[in-house]
Amino acid sequence: MDVDRIWLNENQLHALTGLTKKEAEDIFTSFNEEFEARESEFKGPGGRPKKLETKSIFVMLMMFYRHYISMEALGALFDLNDSNVKRWSDDAQGMLKKVLKKKNYSHLIVPDHKRKSRKPLKDTEKSILMGLNNLTFRS
Repeated sequence: MDVDRIWLNENQLHALTGLTKKEAEDIFTSFNEEFEARESEFKGPGGRPKKLETKSIFVMLMMFYRHYISMEALGALFDLNDSNVKRWSDDAQGMLKKVLKKKNYSHLIVPDHKRKSRKPLKDTEKSILMGLNNLTFRS
Protein backbone atom coordinates (compact mmCIF):
# COMPACT_ATOMS: atom_id res chain seq x y z
CA MET A 1 0.00 0.00 0.00
CA ASP A 2 1.37 3.40 -0.96
CA VAL A 3 0.97 5.20 2.37
CA ASP A 4 2.94 8.26 1.24
CA ARG A 5 0.51 8.84 -1.65
CA ILE A 6 -2.48 8.36 0.66
CA TRP A 7 -0.95 10.75 3.19
CA LEU A 8 -0.71 13.46 0.52
CA ASN A 9 -4.32 13.00 -0.65
CA GLU A 10 -6.58 14.38 2.08
CA ASN A 11 -9.73 12.73 0.69
CA GLN A 12 -8.16 9.28 0.66
CA LEU A 13 -6.61 9.80 4.08
CA HIS A 14 -9.98 10.80 5.49
CA ALA A 15 -11.77 7.88 3.80
CA LEU A 16 -9.31 5.33 5.19
CA THR A 17 -8.65 6.73 8.66
CA GLY A 18 -11.53 9.08 9.41
CA LEU A 19 -9.03 11.85 10.15
CA THR A 20 -8.37 15.13 8.42
CA LYS A 21 -4.80 15.79 7.36
CA LYS A 22 -4.28 18.16 10.29
CA GLU A 23 -5.68 15.65 12.81
CA ALA A 24 -3.63 12.81 11.32
CA GLU A 25 -0.41 14.84 11.44
CA ASP A 26 -1.11 15.95 15.01
CA ILE A 27 -1.76 12.40 16.24
CA PHE A 28 1.05 10.88 14.15
CA THR A 29 3.66 13.27 15.57
CA SER A 30 2.90 12.11 19.10
CA PHE A 31 2.54 8.48 18.02
CA ASN A 32 5.91 8.60 16.28
CA GLU A 33 7.59 10.03 19.39
CA GLU A 34 6.01 7.34 21.56
CA PHE A 35 6.92 4.64 19.04
CA GLU A 36 10.55 5.72 18.76
CA ALA A 37 10.88 5.85 22.54
CA ARG A 38 9.70 2.23 22.81
CA GLU A 39 11.02 0.82 19.53
CA SER A 40 13.83 -1.11 21.20
CA GLU A 41 11.20 -3.16 23.06
CA PHE A 42 9.93 -4.57 19.75
CA LYS A 43 13.26 -5.90 18.54
CA GLY A 44 14.92 -8.92 20.01
CA PRO A 45 18.69 -9.22 19.96
CA GLY A 46 19.73 -9.32 16.31
CA GLY A 47 16.12 -8.90 15.17
CA ARG A 48 15.21 -8.27 11.58
CA PRO A 49 14.45 -4.70 10.50
CA LYS A 50 10.76 -3.87 10.50
CA LYS A 51 8.94 -4.23 7.20
CA LEU A 52 6.66 -1.24 7.78
CA GLU A 53 7.58 2.34 8.52
CA THR A 54 5.98 3.99 11.53
CA LYS A 55 3.60 5.98 9.30
CA SER A 56 2.37 2.74 7.68
CA ILE A 57 1.77 1.18 11.10
CA PHE A 58 -0.17 4.28 12.12
CA VAL A 59 -2.33 4.20 8.97
CA MET A 60 -2.90 0.46 9.39
CA LEU A 61 -4.11 0.93 12.97
CA MET A 62 -6.32 3.88 12.09
CA MET A 63 -7.85 1.86 9.24
CA PHE A 64 -8.52 -0.92 11.75
CA TYR A 65 -10.11 1.57 14.16
CA ARG A 66 -12.17 3.25 11.44
CA HIS A 67 -13.42 0.23 9.50
CA TYR A 68 -12.68 -2.69 11.86
CA ILE A 69 -11.03 -4.54 8.98
CA SER A 70 -9.98 -8.13 9.61
CA MET A 71 -6.32 -8.93 10.22
CA GLU A 72 -6.29 -10.96 6.99
CA ALA A 73 -7.51 -7.99 4.95
CA LEU A 74 -4.95 -5.66 6.53
CA GLY A 75 -2.27 -8.24 5.82
CA ALA A 76 -3.28 -8.32 2.16
CA LEU A 77 -3.33 -4.52 1.90
CA PHE A 78 0.04 -4.00 3.63
CA ASP A 79 1.74 -7.12 2.21
CA LEU A 80 2.21 -8.77 5.62
CA ASN A 81 1.22 -12.15 6.94
CA ASP A 82 -1.59 -12.28 9.46
CA SER A 83 0.66 -12.97 12.44
CA ASN A 84 2.76 -9.86 11.71
CA VAL A 85 -0.37 -7.72 11.43
CA LYS A 86 -1.56 -9.09 14.78
CA ARG A 87 1.84 -8.50 16.40
CA TRP A 88 2.10 -4.92 15.12
CA SER A 89 -1.48 -4.26 16.06
CA ASP A 90 -1.06 -5.56 19.60
CA ASP A 91 2.28 -3.83 20.15
CA ALA A 92 1.28 -0.44 18.78
CA GLN A 93 -2.34 -0.23 19.98
CA GLY A 94 -1.32 0.59 23.54
CA MET A 95 0.81 3.47 22.32
CA LEU A 96 -1.90 4.73 19.98
CA LYS A 97 -4.57 4.56 22.69
CA LYS A 98 -2.32 6.56 25.01
CA VAL A 99 -1.77 9.20 22.32
CA LEU A 100 -5.48 9.35 21.41
CA LYS A 101 -6.44 9.86 25.04
CA LYS A 102 -3.78 12.55 25.48
CA LYS A 103 -4.94 14.39 22.34
CA ASN A 104 -8.66 14.13 23.26
CA TYR A 105 -9.45 11.69 20.45
CA SER A 106 -10.55 8.92 22.79
CA HIS A 107 -13.81 8.55 20.83
CA LEU A 108 -11.71 6.86 18.11
CA ILE A 109 -10.57 4.05 20.39
CA VAL A 110 -12.04 0.67 19.55
CA PRO A 111 -14.31 -0.44 22.39
CA ASP A 112 -13.50 -3.66 24.18
CA HIS A 113 -16.05 -6.15 22.89
CA LYS A 114 -15.25 -8.77 25.51
CA ARG A 115 -18.35 -8.72 27.63
CA LYS A 116 -18.48 -10.44 30.93
CA SER A 117 -21.39 -12.73 31.46
CA ARG A 118 -24.03 -11.67 33.90
CA LYS A 119 -23.84 -12.93 37.46
CA PRO A 120 -26.13 -15.89 38.14
CA LEU A 121 -29.52 -14.98 39.58
CA LYS A 122 -30.10 -15.37 43.31
CA ASP A 123 -32.92 -17.64 44.48
CA THR A 124 -35.17 -14.68 45.29
CA GLU A 125 -34.61 -13.20 41.84
CA LYS A 126 -35.42 -16.55 40.23
CA SER A 127 -38.65 -16.87 42.15
CA ILE A 128 -39.72 -13.32 41.27
CA LEU A 129 -39.09 -13.99 37.56
CA MET A 130 -40.94 -17.30 37.73
CA GLY A 131 -43.87 -15.61 39.48
CA LEU A 132 -44.02 -12.88 36.83
CA ASN A 133 -43.72 -15.46 34.10
CA ASN A 134 -46.64 -17.46 35.53
CA LEU A 135 -48.79 -14.34 35.71
CA THR A 136 -48.32 -13.50 32.05
CA PHE A 137 -49.18 -16.96 30.75
CA ARG A 138 -52.38 -17.38 32.78
CA SER A 139 -55.53 -16.21 31.09
